[in-house]
Amino acid sequence: MRGRTALCAALAAMTAGAMCVPAAPLKPAAPVHVTTAASPTLHVEALQFAQTLNQLFALIEVEYIRPVSRADLAEAAVRGLYEAVHEPMPADLSHEIRRADEYQLVAVLTRVREGLGPHESLRGRGAMIVAMQALPRALDPFSGVVPSRDQDPKSEEGDMTGVGLEFPLAPPQPTLRGVVLDAPPMIFDERAVARAAGPAGPIRVANVIPGGPAQRAGMRPGDLVVKIDGLSPEAPAFQTALKALQHILIGTAFQIANAREVRVTVVRDGVPAPLEFRLTQTTYHPESVFGVSRRQDGTWDYMLDRNERLGYIRLGAIGSHDNVALQSAVKSLQDQSVRALLLDLRWCPGGFLQESATLARIFLPPELPIATQRSRKSGTQPVDSLGLEVTATDIPMVVLVNGETSGGGELIAAALQDHGRAVVAGQRTVGKGTVQSGLTLQGFPFKLTSGTFVRPNGKNFHRHPNSKPDDDWGVRPDPEHQLPVTADLSKRLKEWHSLHVLRPPSDRRALPIDDPEADPQRQEAVRMLRDLVGKK
Repeated sequence: MRGRTALCAALAAMTAGAMCVPAAPLKPAAPVHVTTAASPTLHVEALQFAQTLNQLFALIEVEYIRPVSRADLAEAAVRGLYEAVHEPMPADLSHEIRRADEYQLVAVLTRVREGLGPHESLRGRGAMIVAMQALPRALDPFSGVVPSRDQDPKSEEGDMTGVGLEFPLAPPQPTLRGVVLDAPPMIFDERAVARAAGPAGPIRVANVIPGGPAQRAGMRPGDLVVKIDGLSPEAPAFQTALKALQHILIGTAFQIANAREVRVTVVRDGVPAPLEFRLTQTTYHPESVFGVSRRQDGTWDYMLDRNERLGYIRLGAIGSHDNVALQSAVKSLQDQSVRALLLDLRWCPGGFLQESATLARIFLPPELPIATQRSRKSGTQPVDSLGLEVTATDIPMVVLVNGETSGGGELIAAALQDHGRAVVAGQRTVGKGTVQSGLTLQGFPFKLTSGTFVRPNGKNFHRHPNSKPDDDWGVRPDPEHQLPVTADLSKRLKEWHSLHVLRPPSDRRALPIDDPEADPQRQEAVRMLRDLVGKK
């Protein structure tokens, strides 16, 4: 990613220098709505906005998977600005944008931003965020702005600092270092979170990060936060206290050293009395490699059947350095003379490209290809993996997939399937074969679709809008190994497995997934494992 950062800096410097050239005069277009008299400060802010946005356009032109015109990008951004202030876009403005050259376009963007005035949604960084949010209209749903975060060296290792809670409109995003295969980006909007909480109301937890302080304490998605340090939502300081829990931070040593304990009181459905949790911000690695049950120290036991020595590993979102956790899990099973392994990729949303390839490489000999990446900029090249200390290329395997296995999860399943390394069972996967690269420009991180990847057998991964059921996309289960379940049961299984992952070691209350028969797909996959062991 350092090379990409250098590219960003070079292009930014080039375009920033070019923007110093006076723009050619333009014929006045339809008047831009002016909310207030323009001030020198607003003019400087508008010019900086226009130059930064134009620099981003230059990066997109170089990196995007297909050619895209700067006019299309500019029109999408400008339309987003007008929508943010609830004003119609002038009829002639689109034509003016399309006939402007690079320098004139900066003048148009400057005039538009200045004319819209100091509207609340456009103040400070707001205008840039709004414009970037609108760019996927000219690109694709997997491109877009993601939350900007303070970064420290630990972010290189995929570590996070915080309490591990997510609230509405503030989902987790991987730090933009490297190439990712994950879900569409989302935006953290502090004002939107406040609106979701209401003017003076509690706010519901959207998600709890496995491995974080909130998970270890026993918090769950759906918990309703009604007090923070004894402050109720009606207290003026409640919203300030909530900020400490609102989003994941890549912290600094100062923040960690000065972290304090926060008391969070929640109301949980089905529990008669409020629950109180004590959370302290800390640095942790989000869990993505799950097993059968947690030991008392919080680590996972991966042995599903000790008598027959059958192992079980489930993968979540694939982050940086998660191959270390998977290698550790495989080594644990090897030390117990495991005879076969069930690799559960259901609900795996993917993640970093090289990390996904490395997870696949653990189970494949080094000479076998994993996938091929194609991009407009770099052409065709193999997807490389990182070095490994632990491999398991001869353990019989069943891979379980479903309709929510996406991106990197599909890459792993397809590589194992194409090389005959594992039986693939379950349901057809999503079909997401696009690759996103991270760009960061003047503190604004942007995720851009920069390529596609194809299977080792050369077949297409991605499901395009016009793809038909019989076309090549996604990963199909092997013949006679389809395991259909209803949408309702699939939803319940996802919830049950999530609660299982979030249950702290000290909590021994039974969950639905504790009953093996509650998950018929896994039960059938275990039967397939026994067949593989018997044949071997």
